[in-house]
Amino acid sequence: MGQYWMVVNLDKSQTFGGWGKLGEFLFSFPKCLETSIRAQPKFPDCDAIVRPLKPGELIRKPRRSIPGLRVPQTAAPSSRVTALVNLPADIIGEIYSHLYLLLDVLCLSVTCQVLWEIGRPYIYCLIATIATSSDSWTGDRILCVGDYLQNKDIPENVLTPEERVELTDDEESTLYDYPFHKVEGKEFNMNDMWFKGRGDDRYDLMFYDRGLSAARHHFLAYTPPPPPLPVDPTVLRNLSRRQYVRESALLELKAKYAEVKSHRGEGILQNVGFGEVLMTRICLSSNPSASMLYDGPIHRGAWAGDRFDIVSSSECFEDTTWSDVSEEVLKDLEEIWRSEYRHALVVPKVYS
Repeated sequence: MGQYWMVVNLDKSQTFGGWGKLGEFLFSFPKCLETSIRAQPKFPDCDAIVRPLKPGELIRKPRRSIPGLRVPQTAAPSSRVTALVNLPADIIGEIYSHLYLLLDVLCLSVTCQVLWEIGRPYIYCLIATIATSSDSWTGDRILCVGDYLQNKDIPENVLTPEERVELTDDEESTLYDYPFHKVEGKEFNMNDMWFKGRGDDRYDLMFYDRGLSAARHHFLAYTPPPPPLPVDPTVLRNLSRRQYVRESALLELKAKYAEVKSHRGEGILQNVGFGEVLMTRICLSSNPSASMLYDGPIHRGAWAGDRFDIVSSSECFEDTTWSDVSEEVLKDLEEIWRSEYRHALVVPKVYS
């Protein structure tokens, strides 16, 4: 039947799910692993996401009014709002601290100008927390575990003593069997987070009935920009061992095989990135079954369970304690790819 594999994050108890046999996905590898460890740009400050108050400003919307969103200076606020805003600031802050959903915080904040100013930091905090922690595996312990892995074959450095008891307590189950939480590995989308934690459609109806949709787009029309293209080449860093692989070295290897095509007509290394590089070093199993032509010890990855990120090369080269292992790592990757695409590397003889 063959061995099945899945990439797991030990620190977050997460996985991208089972991807099947190693030889079936390694050569058409999804980019979610590489994306998950790539350093993200600095998150904008509060004013860039949640608009600051402009005294006396009113929202103008063509269709539906937004009750209580802005109180004109000539209008008298309701007694309930007056009683609330007259409370000490620490008491109002205590109320906000018990609101865990972005929609709830917004509903309270748009009732008047005073609460909007008080609520802005709480709105920002929720957005920043969700946006910056949604899918990042930067600095976490990662490995690709095979379902033939026996607990006795897990290296000592992979699990803490507490994890070894929790994850491998049952002698009949393996690390592959542990119920890791499945994540999709998609990029952060602000429009998906408004009802995070809600399992009830009535909140979606309430959102529009109260006219808060206009408030959301007026004050919070913010979409995180795509990560800027790095000025310097990037490096894949192994934070546990203080080693790195240079993107420039990977590009040189890809250029070497630029003219070699697979049976599908594409370059055999055309789509290879740091995700594939990492996968050749983090697999862990007791059995070498990988459904690949390569017969090397890929199932005992030297980096299994280590911590990683992808950053600008300038952040690495300035520190002399880091060591460049590009040649060693890419030599292994080249051997794996040459084994898989050996038919494409054979030049047919020409007979006269």
